Amino acid sequence: MLRRLLASRFVRDSTVLQAGSLTISGLAFLGAVALTHVLGAHRQGEFYIAIAAYSLLWFCLNLGLYPVTISQVSQCLAKQDREGALRWLAYLFKSGVPLSILTLATGIWILPVALGWWTTDPGADVQRIAMCASILALSPLLELPRVVALAGLEGARRMLAVTRVENAQEVLRVVLVVIGALLTGSAVGPAIGTVSASALGSLVALRVFKRERLVHAPDLPGMGEVLRAAVRVPWTMGLRLGIKMGIVRNIDALAVQVLPALILGHFSSPQWVAFLRIAQRLVDVSRMFMKGISRTALPVLSGLANVRDRAALRRVYWRATLGSGLLIASGLGISTLVLPWAIRAFLPYAFHHPVWISFLILLPGTAVVGFSVANDTFYLVTGQLRVAILLSLVGLAVNTSVLVLACMRWPDYGAAVGLSFTFLWSLTHVGYAAFWFRRDRASEAPA
Repeated sequence: MLRRLLASRFVRDSTVLQAGSLTISGLAFLGAVALTHVLGAHRQGEFYIAIAAYSLLWFCLNLGLYPVTISQVSQCLAKQDREGALRWLAYLFKSGVPLSILTLATGIWILPVALGWWTTDPGADVQRIAMCASILALSPLLELPRVVALAGLEGARRMLAVTRVENAQEVLRVVLVVIGALLTGSAVGPAIGTVSASALGSLVALRVFKRERLVHAPDLPGMGEVLRAAVRVPWTMGLRLGIKMGIVRNIDALAVQVLPALILGHFSSPQWVAFLRIAQRLVDVSRMFMKGISRTALPVLSGLANVRDRAALRRVYWRATLGSGLLIASGLGISTLVLPWAIRAFLPYAFHHPVWISFLILLPGTAVVGFSVANDTFYLVTGQLRVAILLSLVGLAVNTSVLVLACMRWPDYGAAVGLSFTFLWSLTHVGYAAFWFRRDRASEAPA
């Protein structure tokens, strides 16, 4: 049993990505800790508000073409359809260029006005926050080559190469963000460091992609081919599927990463945004197991859906879901024992109590969301994205209402309460998957 488990490519790929995710989460936490000492809670909070404002803009414009492309490339390579894989990678690049330019233009002209209207704390430097958000709006354009390269590598299931690229990107980001903070003493330096890391990360990705294609994945088209094919692929090629997937993915990101910081910044102050983001970094270390499993599940489930193996599809989904949930619960259990010491050892005194209490509030919701690892992939490969959109839109309305009410009632810890409730909503997606598999299994049974 153990030998068969270790021989499974799914387990090997998941383990590689999980190790990479652990490294990335650890680096992100160390970077956040460094900023607490260099900038302090208030200026660090201003940087996080700028990130949230830029992210809100990007998620409103971005399509969900990245996971769609991985799924389609995986299916094309499984059928030895190199031309199909080329077309999808070319479309990802072609659609990304105008979206990135639109994000940059909107970030420069609209974000400063919106932040001036939204930010109510008199101690917050709105002009500086707006400048940082405008700088961050460069990121999609600079990251586009890396996004295309990673989509190709994930579709070809070159997970070790994916991990190398992402770890290099995170190292660059942490180092340059901290250097920027040291040089400027404000949120502007970290913003410049972030976009600089985006540019350098794309160069690393292109180099790794070229090596993997020549040595391990000859079926992958080269970047030159991708650029030439981008001219002829139609604009509408993956538009409908990308919009549907984008709504599902972006709603989740808005509810978890963007709205808590923006709403907390409105009802409270930048330093409490910093406390919440540090607590989120801590729970993300426990959630790192989800990333490896979910990203391995996408090409695997796509391949099973392509050959219409419903029994294997059901089996892999539940293994990924239950395995991830148990790993997350185990990680959280260990975290509650270690974190009190880690918080005292690494964070300034002013962070100790707010970060620990915020972490405890996030704990139950994080334990539950661990079972939602394969939800997006399930909806994509089974053609159930309309249901996903409906559940996500209802969830956004309900969760945002709870978040606002909680922040009004508890200005300091209300965002953590609302975020934990948002995590609990993920059970609705797992429930629908259970219903769909049961209905599908019943329809296959003999009369």
